[in-house]
Amino acid sequence: MQFMTVKTSQFFNTKKVMNLVNKATHRALMGAGALIRTTAKRSMRTRKDPDKASPAGTPPFAHNKKLKRSILFGYDMASESVVIGPSASFGGSDIPALHEFGGTKQIEIKGGGVVYVGMEARIGNRKFKVKTEAEARALAKFYGWKYSEKPSRRGKVLARFPARPYMAPALTKMIPVIRQEFPKTFGEAWKSPI
Repeated sequence: MQFMTVKTSQFFNTKKVMNLVNKATHRALMGAGALIRTTAKRSMRTRKDPDKASPAGTPPFAHNKKLKRSILFGYDMASESVVIGPSASFGGSDIPALHEFGGTKQIEIKGGGVVYVGMEARIGNRKFKVKTEAEARALAKFYGWKYSEKPSRRGKVLARFPARPYMAPALTKMIPVIRQEFPKTFGEAWKSPI
């Protein structure tokens, strides 16, 4: 009776290979997240006038740096994916979504910061009515408010926001770059010794 002896050896260490793949995936997804975030931030042009809105269908104007700074990205280890988008730190959680997809929102318009002829004003305990344009302009200049020829609207209003997407176009623009760079990340991982 003959016996056959079989010796086995592993060609590679499975745990080390999986670690390299996980590191490469993490690096590639973080790079993709950074590219998309940067593209979205750069798509928003800066405008000082808060009353001027970007045309519908184009990225919103950045009147201050809040919206740009709120765009974050992070790697989710559980699903091995990257999440990119504005955080809730910008004007509540619904304002960035209204910019991206459009929609309606009930907002309250307060009359503060606008001076017009005929308005009732209060400075300290003193109430008075603004009677002339010169008086209104002087108050506006002194308090750093705006002068308006007509009364400002006050109260709750249903405001309509047209879609001004900035995240979806950034993703669309970066897909060819990500497709090109993603395999390179894995190529660099294989160069390291197993």
